[in-house]
Amino acid sequence: MDNYLLLDSGNYSDDMPVIERFSMRGVIFLDGKLLLVETANGDLKLPGGGMEGSETETETLIREVLEETGRHVRPDSIRLFYTIEEKRLSFKERALWHQISKIFFCEVDDRISAPKYTPGEIRKQMHVTLMPIDDAIEQSKRMVSNSPWSNREYRTLLLIKEGIKQEMADMEDHNNEVQTWNEVTLVYNSALKEINTRLEILNDELQSVHQYNPIEHIKSRLKTPESIVKKLKKYGKESTIENMVLYVNDIAGIRVICSFTNDIYKIAEMLSNQSDIKVIEVRDYIKNPKPSGYKSYHMLVTIPIFLSDKIVHTKVEIQIRTVAMDFWASLEHKINYKFEGNVPEDIRDELVACAQMVSKLDDRMLLLNQEVQSLGRFDQ
Repeated sequence: MDNYLLLDSGNYSDDMPVIERFSMRGVIFLDGKLLLVETANGDLKLPGGGMEGSETETETLIREVLEETGRHVRPDSIRLFYTIEEKRLSFKERALWHQISKIFFCEVDDRISAPKYTPGEIRKQMHVTLMPIDDAIEQSKRMVSNSPWSNREYRTLLLIKEGIKQEMADMEDHNNEVQTWNEVTLVYNSALKEINTRLEILNDELQSVHQYNPIEHIKSRLKTPESIVKKLKKYGKESTIENMVLYVNDIAGIRVICSFTNDIYKIAEMLSNQSDIKVIEVRDYIKNPKPSGYKSYHMLVTIPIFLSDKIVHTKVEIQIRTVAMDFWASLEHKINYKFEGNVPEDIRDELVACAQMVSKLDDRMLLLNQEVQSLGRFDQ
């Protein structure tokens, strides 16, 4: 399994009772420093903890980070980095401690609340700290034998440093591949053609094998130079080819319009399973809608473009949504453009209400489709 680490101490026996635990932890950088929780004796940990009740992974991560740091995670920024499995003797009882920890890169907004620590955490004098990654690794290395989880944290910090280094190397390689605007236009247009062809083949296959085509239509576009420059200015970056390739992820964009919400995840999975398509980031605005009510499934991927003298791994943003979601998003975009982003409150409220109606419509149409299919009378 990619991005998976097993930490098995072997200090337990198979006849022991098993304590199962699933936890979510956040990797958050603020001004180049890592957001951590520290105890009075110097133990460090990533903010996060165990799932409760029927929580989703996202809900657990957001709650735990808020409780331990007072910071509010942006749901649309969450992306899975690593899965760590621990098997060791419980330090409280004679039992096997079996924990699956999922490590997520994420970002927080500007809100800051007071952390809410448990009595045990208060006794340990837990507090929030910001630390350069190298300093955190050195401190954790000294504390490895200090607590049951210090080895996990130390190993995780090493993985984070290596992951950041790899991402920077990938970006630099990509940077070196594209040197001029003509090359930018060539490779990104080619990437759009590649993804579009893959989607059409998948749709044709499903139509041929299952008599069902989930894709209603596909739209693609290449961002204009003016839009790219505007986005770079927003990021405070110079308008260079280098910055364009490095910082603007949606130069090439494809929108896939589906009939039903379950089609969205099918298409995303089929694309992800293609060996030469690398998924860099996923933003699920269906499970975690924006405050405006916006719903869509976004994937940032790279696909190899084979030129005569090199292979260029090119970024494409893919948005997958239903017909109803697309209708709402199109209207919202026009309204935002008309008011230059300053939409009157009553219109914003009406848009949110419409988004809720669209969501209910999608749910009802999906149920209706499933009922018709179960009767064996569905004919696309």
